[in-house]
Amino acid sequence: MSDFMRSIPITPDMVSLWVPSGLNRAQDLIRGNRGRCYGTHPNVPVISEFKPPNLLTDGGLNLWTTATNLTHWTESISGSSTVNRESSIKNEGDYSVRLYVDAGNSNVYIYQDPSLTPLKRYKVIVYYKNSVVGKECRVHFKDAGDNVYLKEDGTWNVGSYDIILPNSTVWAKIEIEFNAHADYSNYRLYLMRYDSASSSIYFDNISIEELKPSLINPSVGWHFDGINDYVDCGNNTNLDIGTEDKTFALWFKTTMATTAYMLSDQVAVPAKQGYQLEMRGGNFGVFVFDNGVTIVNKPNLKVANDDKWHMGVLTLDRDGNAVIYFDAVLAGTADISAYEADDLTSSEDTTIGSPNFFNGYIALPFIANKAWSAAQVSNFYNATKGMFAPRG
Repeated sequence: MSDFMRSIPITPDMVSLWVPSGLNRAQDLIRGNRGRCYGTHPNVPVISEFKPPNLLTDGGLNLWTTATNLTHWTESISGSSTVNRESSIKNEGDYSVRLYVDAGNSNVYIYQDPSLTPLKRYKVIVYYKNSVVGKECRVHFKDAGDNVYLKEDGTWNVGSYDIILPNSTVWAKIEIEFNAHADYSNYRLYLMRYDSASSSIYFDNISIEELKPSLINPSVGWHFDGINDYVDCGNNTNLDIGTEDKTFALWFKTTMATTAYMLSDQVAVPAKQGYQLEMRGGNFGVFVFDNGVTIVNKPNLKVANDDKWHMGVLTLDRDGNAVIYFDAVLAGTADISAYEADDLTSSEDTTIGSPNFFNGYIALPFIANKAWSAAQVSNFYNATKGMFAPRG
């Protein structure tokens, strides 16, 4: 852990979205971040790994009903070609799949049908090897209606297209990042072999993962593209307001003039409930909702789209006031004492950078299970601003 991170005033009551608390009071792993969550809390000074979920079932090719039949992949075979479970030649796990094609222009392939969200960013990963030099491994990735086909550069070809993998007699990996096509949600991924001579090829560890915003610096934060980037922190009641006093805070930097949520956990149906720290019309603002009633209505508090780093903070003293700070200076208050007994838990996931997508940088978001004082806000601002403000 860096000396700087030791200087951050982390308190035992902090529920952090960017560091594991070690106190079992928050979900420690942040989804996304291209597969990494960086822990910097004094109690957890090591990097922990989080792998985004694989959208393919049994991408490791380990589940077989028989030695020639995969459980979750569909097989297509012509001639005397075969699909085979292989335990001695594998990249990871228990097995790989060996596709054997017999002579005579026969073919063999396996496929699976993932669903993707239009325009979201994904990565497909395939491990493969040839049994002999010159025998091609191919990947065929298309929408379910045979309209568009993925190319090596991550673009979509109108009409049939095969990705021919570079020859390799040792395990090799191909990765392709792409945006799901705007018009299609259902796809088919083929792993295939076609040849006029007998030979075998091997596939293992196949995955399709949704890509999330990229880290701007380990343990610090992310850049969001304003199109479909966000971090999903899960539906964890510790990240809701609930019935407790709370503090929500983050650093951010943007030039956007439209409405976007930077830190949000609210449900809209049957009635709005939860909170959002937002940008609206180029200004920083805050909302808190209680069963359809807007109990904190503070949009357009401060101009914040000047491409400089700013820190926004919302504190909630349930029998007193909501207090909003902008760069550690008081920006607004609202009396919320009439709603002290209400449970403001939301059934939605806590998100960073959505559901109205944010364009810019968000760093050091956290939630604390107390209403921070002005002095605590100032202390945190002064301890962390050296990472951001001088660059603004």
